[in-house]
Amino acid sequence: MTMAIDFISNWRSLTTGINAFPPAPTFALKNIFKAVEKHASDLIDWEVWTRTSKLASFVSDVEDPVPSSKGTGTIYTVKIPKTSNIKMFTAAELERYKTLANAGYTSNVNDRLQAQANYIKDELQAEYLAVARTREYLAMTLLTKGTVTVGQNTISMNYESGKQTFTLDTTHKWNATGVNPMVAIDEYKRLIGKRANAVPNICILGENAAKAFVSNAEVRAELNANNFRTGVLDLTQGITDGSVIYLGTIRGMGFYEYLGNYDLSGTATDIMDTNSIVMLATDDSFRLHKAPIVKTDGVFQDDIYVRVAEDPYGNWKSWVIEQKSLPIVHNKNLVICSKVITA
Repeated sequence: MTMAIDFISNWRSLTTGINAFPPAPTFALKNIFKAVEKHASDLIDWEVWTRTSKLASFVSDVEDPVPSSKGTGTIYTVKIPKTSNIKMFTAAELERYKTLANAGYTSNVNDRLQAQANYIKDELQAEYLAVARTREYLAMTLLTKGTVTVGQNTISMNYESGKQTFTLDTTHKWNATGVNPMVAIDEYKRLIGKRANAVPNICILGENAAKAFVSNAEVRAELNANNFRTGVLDLTQGITDGSVIYLGTIRGMGFYEYLGNYDLSGTATDIMDTNSIVMLATDDSFRLHKAPIVKTDGVFQDDIYVRVAEDPYGNWKSWVIEQKSLPIVHNKNLVICSKVITA
């Protein structure tokens, strides 16, 4: 007689299972922070170089080479944050799980095993989605604000006012009379293009910014002028990745409305500031860094690690779900964030 593995107590099966779910529909992780780096330690350095857009030096056949500047570099050190949640199963809950394997539930053995597997899958998937949502929160917060607080620590991408962060004055806010949002959009595109030699291809709008943008008479008039061939504002599209609505493409740049939120003590809280936008040129400078989970009995390189604990008196079992990851903007010159609506 073959005995089925007790999947609720087998940490290897649980760890394999939680990492086998299809990628969650997270916009920033899927479309921006696509590059992944794995590290042996959770303490990492990243270096930011500042170089000039110089030309090569012309010399004659008998002249010496012209010394070349090495540029200036700044090293930042950061500890990759760890998340750890515990899911408790009481003795009564475990008993209900076990009854799914009894003949009284169904006469088909495979159906009984599948019922137990579905129970585990539902519980595991909830924890997987919590991790994915946390990574998306970190990515969007660091991308749009340049800083995020995790536990007692603050992690900064070292954004600078007037370079990465802007606030439009009252007369230029998008909800002011007679303002054309495309003026600010074009100016931000030029700034990124000049300092980073890159063309922005994504503009993400908070809810209020998106409402002002799509309803603006100047924007609609420009898009309706077919001879301009500037782009198309497509409001027929459904929600795409992670509660993000594709609005359309204008002058080669995709516009998206970000509606993602998370539960904060029972209150739905927006991940992105609803009055702001973020514009960027994507490349591998946007990276998701991962570190292993270190325990007394080993170093676990799994993306998400599940450990099983049990009450010595038989009152409960628990899963501890842990991971270490951090999105980092390695080239902040590719990003501009701006508050475009009066709060």
